[in-house]
Amino acid sequence: MAQYQDDIKAVAGLKENHGSAWNAISPEYAARMRAQNKFKTGLDIAKYTAKIMRADMAAYDADPSKYTQSLGCWHGFIGQQKMISIKKHFNSTDRRYLYLSGWMVAALRSEFGPLPDQSMHEKTSVSALIRELYTFLRQADARELGGLFRELDAAQGPAKAAIQEKIDNHVTHVVPIIADIDAGFGNAEATYLLAKQFIEAGACCIQIENQVSDEKQCGHQDGKVTVPHEDFLAKIRAIRYAFLELGVDDGIIVARTDSLGPVPVPRRHGRSALRTGLRHRTAKRRRPAVDRDRKAAYRPDRRHGQRDSQGHPERQAGVQQQPILQLDPEFPPAGV
Repeated sequence: MAQYQDDIKAVAGLKENHGSAWNAISPEYAARMRAQNKFKTGLDIAKYTAKIMRADMAAYDADPSKYTQSLGCWHGFIGQQKMISIKKHFNSTDRRYLYLSGWMVAALRSEFGPLPDQSMHEKTSVSALIRELYTFLRQADARELGGLFRELDAAQGPAKAAIQEKIDNHVTHVVPIIADIDAGFGNAEATYLLAKQFIEAGACCIQIENQVSDEKQCGHQDGKVTVPHEDFLAKIRAIRYAFLELGVDDGIIVARTDSLGPVPVPRRHGRSALRTGLRHRTAKRRRPAVDRDRKAAYRPDRRHGQRDSQGHPERQAGVQQQPILQLDPEFPPAGV
């Protein structure tokens, strides 16, 4: 029997137990309100959507034609209207997600105004947007079910049964959200605390990258600085612990690396340099990087005041330009 009918019987039993004090209570109205509020908390949503995403991942592994689509959203109303339109057109929300990119949040959601993708926006902006989106998506469910309930009250005969079937098999507008946590906004503990906010708001999937938090650059830009491998793995574990603590055992982590892109491979080195992971910094770079010993390293020509008439750093005679970022060619390690 459908959950709606089960709820009617359950509330009817409660009404009978409370006697005349509950005479004005309608079990059917109470059941309708429960149906319109299927997800009580963000954790309910995270657990529900994590199962959907895991099933979609398995389906894609078996058949790559069953890919998913992730739609960028920067406001609850935008996300709501996208999912209403998709459901109306396809009669389903299968394999459709919402994606909250860090650059989009920085550009459109920060109270500081439009910002570049450098983790300068408020660290709680994404979790606030997750809550907003799911508030709007749950509202879309309530609105649609409310219309079906009104049709049910007005219907007669076979039409009533058809509408009841729509209610029993209602497809929610609530879909998985992939939420970008940038580089974690700090160390592993800071990443853990922020990940908990994401999950409590409803996120079943968190995307993280291995750049230094306060040196973060957009993925397509030069000048990226990456953290030591163990630091990144500690942040990944921190997110997993956050999922496990909150009971979202099958939460998803998208762990992406910029380790192949912090500095370019000089053309003269060709593919051999790419295979060994050796990177050199060009003369135009003006940001620190991380060397093999994991220490912040500035080139000698970065000293304060040593710049030419165009504002570029001056070269010091006799100073050989050294490779300043040595990468492990086997990163990321297996099993992450």
